[in-house]
Amino acid sequence: MKQIDYAFAFGTPHRLTAALPDHGVKTLLDADREGVTMKWTYDRMDQYEIGACVVPKVNWSVRFSVAADGSDLVAHSWRRLEGWLPILYQEFGDEEGQVSLAMAGTASATLVKITVRNSGERSRQYSIRCGRNEGGGFNPAWVDPRGTANVLQAGHNDRADRILVLGLGADRFIAGMKQFTMIWELAPGEERSGWVIRPHEAFMSELKQLEDADWDAEWNSAITAWRSRVEPAHKTLIPDPALFLAFKASLADLFVMREVFSDGYIASVCGTEIYRNTNPFEPSQVPIVLDQLGMEEEAEQGIRFFMEQQEQDGDWTGAKGWTFTMWGGTGFKSHTIMEHYRLTNNKAYLELAFPRMLASSRWQERMRNSTRYSAEELAERGLMPRGMGDCGLLNGDDHFGVFYPHNIWAVYADKLALEAAEILGKDEHIAELSQIYQEGRKALLESLSSGTIIAPDGSRWIPASSNNTSGSRWGALHALYPTGLLPEDHEWINGTIQYMENHLSLGGLPVDTGGLKGGMWVSAALDDLANAHLVRGDGDAAVEYLYRAINHGTPLITWCEERGQEPGTNTCTGDRQHLWTPLAIVRVLRNSLLMEKGDILHLAQGIDREWLTSGQPVGVVAMNTHFGQVSYRLQFDKTQSIIQGTCSLTGTGSKRPAQTYLHVRLPAQYGIVQAVVNGTPVPCRDETIQLGLTKGPITFQIELEALK
Repeated sequence: MKQIDYAFAFGTPHRLTAALPDHGVKTLLDADREGVTMKWTYDRMDQYEIGACVVPKVNWSVRFSVAADGSDLVAHSWRRLEGWLPILYQEFGDEEGQVSLAMAGTASATLVKITVRNSGERSRQYSIRCGRNEGGGFNPAWVDPRGTANVLQAGHNDRADRILVLGLGADRFIAGMKQFTMIWELAPGEERSGWVIRPHEAFMSELKQLEDADWDAEWNSAITAWRSRVEPAHKTLIPDPALFLAFKASLADLFVMREVFSDGYIASVCGTEIYRNTNPFEPSQVPIVLDQLGMEEEAEQGIRFFMEQQEQDGDWTGAKGWTFTMWGGTGFKSHTIMEHYRLTNNKAYLELAFPRMLASSRWQERMRNSTRYSAEELAERGLMPRGMGDCGLLNGDDHFGVFYPHNIWAVYADKLALEAAEILGKDEHIAELSQIYQEGRKALLESLSSGTIIAPDGSRWIPASSNNTSGSRWGALHALYPTGLLPEDHEWINGTIQYMENHLSLGGLPVDTGGLKGGMWVSAALDDLANAHLVRGDGDAAVEYLYRAINHGTPLITWCEERGQEPGTNTCTGDRQHLWTPLAIVRVLRNSLLMEKGDILHLAQGIDREWLTSGQPVGVVAMNTHFGQVSYRLQFDKTQSIIQGTCSLTGTGSKRPAQTYLHVRLPAQYGIVQAVVNGTPVPCRDETIQLGLTKGPITFQIELEALK
């Protein structure tokens, strides 16, 4: 199988955010060889006005370092506990002794669980320093030797008696002005433990309660909460253990980056520090994943936030927030709402959303009407007017312009409003919405016909804006997926894929996909390219990008927003733990296992070719699709050279599949002898079998042969 080794990880520090699912308190853990920096804020998103582009200021931190017999130890590894939990596990030491720090967010605190082990043949002293390097904070025992040495309190920039951190379990504590050092004296073979507690809200009057609390129980409760929340990951049968852990970690991060906003809303944030706020782009797509995994209630929580943020005039873009004048937001919102209907068949929810979709399309029509006869550039007539690009989109050196990706998504919003009217029988609105959609689509296609860039070989690719080669390539391929503006074999799609793949990084990912010139926004390799390849039936390309993208993450299975190309690069922009890449990993892996294309259901079209012959099961269990809940399982019996399989479709999807295709993706050394479905031989063409699945269950056997 392909290797996951994080060989292209960017430079340290590597970040993991500790929090409970959907929790408003998040603690940033930045790991490197010398230790861990813990950073936090006491502000929460529910303190701010809905939609305003304001982020909580991270203004507190402590640094942890470890020593043995007075000599600093370096960390030889850092990873997630159990390989996927959002709990940092960092190890220091050598064959003579080890120190581990495990850090987790719980209901009332961020906990550091310390284990110290003397594996040598002589007594040793181990110490952990916990201290602040700047700003407020002091150790009470530094001020008064009779004071408590195992505490740091705020002093300034907050209530003076606020407890920042508290140490427990050491043999003794040494006070410094802004630090304490925990000391253990260990005999040969001895193991000890301790804690550092960062209370989310506690003051010196509560010190005794904190010292007497059952932190083991709170630690275990946090692990239980995460195991319960991420249990739907087991709906996937993935034979690559490292990929499965990356999938679980990415799914967990979707809940790390969800929290409560004011008025009781729950929504996803784009990152955990710099972009700790929401917008209608990638955060609005998280509910789709939750719907696919059967978490409809959690999905509706997230949809509600984005659906209800609309101006009186119908503007649905987020006019008071981050994405003001970013017209594509309407399409992202509409896509999530329509996918919720398609995946759950909840027509009542679509009925609830339709007035907003209708108002948005009418507002977009008014905006386009302002450019139909007055735009100076012919290529801008009938499009949405000048607006903010973001995502690295530039109009020359201008961040504002008439951008194709945003117009692609705006037209898609009108298409979905029309589709919703047809589904709901809103006959009085169908003609109006059809005209809005058709005129918007026509203007966009006419602009693209003159605005695409002609490459030296004569191919044509979609730029950020008309005849403009500056800025990023983000969003161009959304014209194929998911919007369907252009068919999969269109020359502009062919040319855009070719252009992007002619400009790959050292690690095989497209460059110039964000705002960092010559850099990479890793998520675009998946959301844009990998999904486009899946739609076009190229599973090999899609799975290659999936593994490459994962290997550009850190050993903590996290990705910064944008980065340089080289392994270990220190060029990182945006959040060091960003939402879009883990979201894209979950989406692409799901689409690789099963994907709807119109009325056709495709199974296993993007799996790695080594998976089927591994002998381990491949498939999904009760995964929501547009056609109902699908389960299928493939497993290779090497003794008989046969793949045994079952497949079933249950529940009531929003429509029935016209056909179901099973893709039998094999390594080069194997070929297919015959396939039998429910006892009847069926043809296998281009590694594809028609299952004819309407409900099931059905069984099938695929006989293989070894090729010379």
